[in-house]
Amino acid sequence: MGVAPSVALNLEVSLAKGTVVFRIIVCVAFLAGGISMWRSGVHPIVGVMTAMFSACALYFGFRLLMDTRPGLVLDGSGLTINGRIGSGGTVPWSDISGLALTRYGHDYQLVVNVTQPEKYLVRGGIFLRIVNSLSAKIFGSPVRLNAGFLDYDRDALLRVANEYRAQYGAN
Repeated sequence: MGVAPSVALNLEVSLAKGTVVFRIIVCVAFLAGGISMWRSGVHPIVGVMTAMFSACALYFGFRLLMDTRPGLVLDGSGLTINGRIGSGGTVPWSDISGLALTRYGHDYQLVVNVTQPEKYLVRGGIFLRIVNSLSAKIFGSPVRLNAGFLDYDRDALLRVANEYRAQYGAN
């Protein structure tokens, strides 16, 4: 009889819908403020820019709210990130050289350091490649996800992800 694994075979972490709803409410307030500034004529350009940014954020917020997929999946083959909260796709454990939590603004990012970053820089369309490039410059890796959008304690998430990496990374 073999030794039982120290971590579960598959961990699916759901999206934190409460966080998404809160951010949608904040965006609605900023949208209203931007429209008010634009219509008052006091700062019309700032108002239009605020309203446009808020409208875009609302669009992505509602898309995230309607998403039923898990935010993160950890299993024996690697980790899979929902593309709506970070650098999407599956990263095999053999490609991961380390994991870290980095505070950026008011959110924490789970940064996945990879052995061949150039392989992940070219993923997706032009917009995603730009985001991956910015992520590499800011966080040191093109692969990361916003841990604030996950319904899981961020410190426990880092610990569990490192346990998966320790168990399956050598395979």
